[in-house]
Amino acid sequence: MCLDHTPESNAFAQWLLKVGAGSDLTPDKSIQLPDNMCLPQNNIQGSINAIYPDIDLPNREDQFFLKCTILSATNDKVNHLNQVILDSFPGEQSMLMSADTVHGDNTTLYTTEFLNSINASGLPLAHLTLKPGCPLMLLRNINPTNGLCNGTHMILLKIRPMVLRCRILGG
Repeated sequence: MCLDHTPESNAFAQWLLKVGAGSDLTPDKSIQLPDNMCLPQNNIQGSINAIYPDIDLPNREDQFFLKCTILSATNDKVNHLNQVILDSFPGEQSMLMSADTVHGDNTTLYTTEFLNSINASGLPLAHLTLKPGCPLMLLRNINPTNGLCNGTHMILLKIRPMVLRCRILGG
């Protein structure tokens, strides 16, 4: 974990070390979270509102999505969070479909429906729903000399057939 060595980040690092060591537990052996880590609404929408408070504003600054990130343990949770966040964006959703085909003798074994149902880590989704203005992360090295590397953060500007026009934020 990279910390910027402010008094707040040093205090947070010390708290993390105590949690990891199992010290400062409550009598029922639970961890008391600091007040700044607790939300008034303990649900997904409350988390999204706290992390991205102005997500629905059309003219937010480009660095808005570089400052905070939501981490999740499973692809299903990530997909659900992505859909809830995307619903917060203004504009019309566009559904992009993958081109899944099987060549050779196995064409009857693997139907398009089966291929579209696969949701494995590292593979793109068969159905991708996007809106202009939403953040994207590049998953492949396309052109490293121009900054198009795995992990590059971008804002979607336009959706065209077979092409997404984006503005690079960083990453």
